[in-house]
Amino acid sequence: MIDSDDQLDGIIEIAFGQGVHPRKGFELLLKTHGICRAITFFGQCPDPKSREQGALLLLRALHGELVDNLKHAISRTEGQRPDGNSVTDLIRGRDWLFGDFDSYVDIAHLTAIVPLALDFTDPEALQLALELCDYGTHLSTNFQYRTDPPFQDFYNDHAIYLRALAGCEIDAAIGHFRGKVGDPTAAATAAGPAQILVLLLTRLKRYAEASRDWQRAIDLDDGPAQDHLRLFLEVARLEEKLKMLAKPRGQLLFAAARLCAQATSSASATKESGLQKHYAKRTLDLLKQTRTAGYFSDELRIQQFKKDSTFEPLRQNEKFQAFVKSLEAQ
Repeated sequence: MIDSDDQLDGIIEIAFGQGVHPRKGFELLLKTHGICRAITFFGQCPDPKSREQGALLLLRALHGELVDNLKHAISRTEGQRPDGNSVTDLIRGRDWLFGDFDSYVDIAHLTAIVPLALDFTDPEALQLALELCDYGTHLSTNFQYRTDPPFQDFYNDHAIYLRALAGCEIDAAIGHFRGKVGDPTAAATAAGPAQILVLLLTRLKRYAEASRDWQRAIDLDDGPAQDHLRLFLEVARLEEKLKMLAKPRGQLLFAAARLCAQATSSASATKESGLQKHYAKRTLDLLKQTRTAGYFSDELRIQQFKKDSTFEPLRQNEKFQAFVKSLEAQ
């Protein structure tokens, strides 16, 4: 039994701060200290998996708070608490909810959490984020904020991106963000829209288009990220080559896996969590194809692979560890 706040904070420090169990620690932090403090500590998530879990916990907490507050407001006016937990359903046909100064969650929390959803792949999480965006579009101009390109129209632009990740209106989303690259009002930050576009294309596995737009992003970026962008371009070109081959050789598949592992590291360095997750998954997929192609039938190759520092970014990945064990057992 926990007898004091100091003891509770001590448990959070051990679980989250010291990395014993980051998800449990962050969950306890969120439950006991609220969303505001949890957002403050979110940047300390020690690894991509913990970051993803923390972002999902924040998203669910904010969505739940919004649903409760909307239901309370509706029950006061209509005399009955509505059923369902869909924000979109709750606000549909109830424009009266949105006066000039009506807001049902802290706007700072909303604008901090919505962008985290750009790294999600889970359909349920994407849907929750889309509902938050839908709510945001209904707010009065007093709560509408313009941010850096390509998300100037904060809620609408994020919703377009998220819908594409969910598999909806993909071509429209690509056209939308491609148009932002040439937007003269975004000239000072032109590299941002270009990179967002190619990140989306890569996540959608539109590699041929990504190759062209990665080059454009490189041309617009004169900073330290150029080397990382060139690597992402190289991956896109190799992926397009693989698509053209009916039966790629094991050696080429292994080279592609090594390149994706390097891209995983670059994505981590540039703090692109969604891209990092994409490249890590793609590395594993290519390694499995490499095994199927017979590349690892040679024991020497297995030993070389296990020592290959290129795959260091994946060493803590449970699926990567399972793959290595499967090679050892064959």
